[in-house]
Order: sequence, then structure tokens, then C-alpha cells
Amino acid sequence: MILMKKTALYNSHIKLGAKILPFSGYEMPIQFSGILNECNAVRKNVGIFDLSHMGEIVIKGKDASKFLQQITTNNVDALKVGKIQYTLICNYNGGIKDDCLLYKFSDLYILVVNATNIEKIFDWLNKNSFGEVIIENKSNFYSLIAIQGPKSLDLMFDVTNKNKKLKKLKYYSFMNLNIENVDVFCSRTGYTGEKGFEIYVQNKYAKKIWDIFLTRGKSFNLEPIGLAARDTLRIEMKYCLYGSEINEHINPIQAGLKFVVDLKKNDFIGKNEILKFYDNNQKKVLRGIVVNGNAIPRKNALIFKNNEKIGYVTSGTYSPVLKKSIGIIYIMEKYSLLNKDIDVEIRNKKFSAKIIKAPFLKSNCVTLNYE
Repeated sequence: MILMKKTALYNSHIKLGAKILPFSGYEMPIQFSGILNECNAVRKNVGIFDLSHMGEIVIKGKDASKFLQQITTNNVDALKVGKIQYTLICNYNGGIKDDCLLYKFSDLYILVVNATNIEKIFDWLNKNSFGEVIIENKSNFYSLIAIQGPKSLDLMFDVTNKNKKLKKLKYYSFMNLNIENVDVFCSRTGYTGEKGFEIYVQNKYAKKIWDIFLTRGKSFNLEPIGLAARDTLRIEMKYCLYGSEINEHINPIQAGLKFVVDLKKNDFIGKNEILKFYDNNQKKVLRGIVVNGNAIPRKNALIFKNNEKIGYVTSGTYSPVLKKSIGIIYIMEKYSLLNKDIDVEIRNKKFSAKIIKAPFLKSNCVTLNYE
């Protein structure tokens, strides 16, 4: 029997009546008040998430920057202190081992990785390390709490006694904060497409920070949000999920992640194979679809055109905003033009769908009300 881990906030979720299920080795809250209510809370007000299953790996030492430039796809040399980079780690064949956030501090980096890949990425970093580099897995040290939604800044102001520096915190930047005598670092990042913040705090203080937000958040209609609603929110934005849209057999170009691959860098692991694919005709590409009818496309459902199999679904959900069933698919490039009709097989029945421009919703995460 595999022993499931629990985050520092597990008991808090139980008290709130959360539905708990296994996820990436943890017992995590899947939903609280219900998926539709939670999604609407994030789109209209503000939600709080426990994301403490995510991994944090510290990389430091004289050759840390040079090492990360070799191991990741984005340009680490362009990353400034206090900034964050969305990046990928690829295998030797150009497949995606993980998508990550890279935080640059004055004396070290923190690589935030997906929960299911913590040990895999930690081992990969050590296997490929060189020079004076220290790599430390701090995943059991930090808790991660996300505050997401149109009222997230208002709530953050209230909790931090109107810290004026929050007004100047740009998207994909971070800063140190003190919340009622607890030191945290806070970033302008998220996985919902809404304005938001992610807060890293030592495990021993996680419950205190969570409770502060729940108490102060009542006047902002704050709702706790489970991982099921988080998945719907990210699908509406066509954000990739490891194990669905990306894996070790999918390269960044196929996944529409060319924007985080700097092919001008001298070298990085997987570059040559990515270049080969980039020069050749793409066999499949990532697209969004809207399904006619109420049936929801699920992972691995097949896509057809005139009874020919042309692709498959990677993720699907019901969009509370659009009030339609939507999906993310891989499809043969020659059939991938926007506004074209296709069929998706759901429960052994074919439903018509249309390829549309994604994301499905406009992103609101880049600017704050004060910017």
C-alpha cells in the first residue's frame, strides 16, 4: 500500500468539509462547495487554493546560472533578481520532462516543479549537474497558497495592511512580505487566467496564513477552491497540464510552447531534437474545441473527420462562463484550421465540435487595477 502524504493544511480542509482524493501522492481537496460555485468565485470574486503538493528545488553555487542555462529551455541569462521565468526541462529527445517556474533570488534560484515530477526532476538535475552547483529538494519545507480572482489585490492589501509595494509588483515578479509577523515570499503568478498571487510559506506557519486569509476574506466573498475547479479554470485558458497536454513524448513546439524555448542559446538539453522537429512538417498540433451539445469530451477521446481518426482529447470540461463543453486536443496539422468542424467520440457516440481560437476566455492576469 502506498502511503499518501498530507499537506500542512489537510486538517483545515477536513474542517471545511472538502472532498479529499489522492492526487500526485497527496491527499488533496478536490472540491469544497462544488466546481461551478468555486469557478464562479474565482472569475467574479476571489478564491484560495492549497497547492502545497508542488515541489521546490533550490539551486545555488558559482555555476548555478550556467547549469540552469543548460538544463532549461528558456534564457536564464535574461532573468533578473526578483523575476520569474516560465520554462521547460526536456529530455535528450526533446520531450518535456516538466514545465516549471524559475525564481531568481540574489544568491540562489528556486525551481518550482509539478508534484508528480519532484523526484524525477531532482534526480535529473543531479545526473546532469556540473561545476560548483548545490541542488537541494526543499519540497517538504514549503507550503504554497494561491489567492486568485478580481478581488485578489484588495484582499492582499487588507491582509498586509495596505503594503504599497504590492501595487508595483508586476506579473511574473515576486517580493518578500510579512503577514502578521510571518515572513513569506509572494509572486504575481497563477494558473487561472485571473489576477492573483502565490504565497510560499514555511509549513509550520501555513495554517496561520490560511486562517488569516479565510477570516479577512469573508468581506471579499473568498471561497476555498479545490483541484477540480482549478482544472476547469486552467482548461478555459488552454494552459498545459503535465500528463495531459505535455509529457516526455511531446516536444515544446507541438505543445504551443515555443515562446519559452530560446533556440538562440548556444545549447541546452534537447535542443538538437527540437530543431529537427521545428524544421520538419509538424504531425500534430494543440488546439481548442467547443462541442455542440452537453456531452463533455474526456481525456483520450478520439477526434474524427469524415470517419478518419485525426486526433485525440487531452483535457475536457464544462465551462461555467461559456456554458458550453470545451476541450483541448492534439490534431493532425492539416485538419487544424480554425472554425473547421470535426467530430469527437464521447461514450461511443460522435458529437460535432468546432476548432476555435484559444484561450477560450480573455486573460485578466497580466495587469492589476492599479497598473
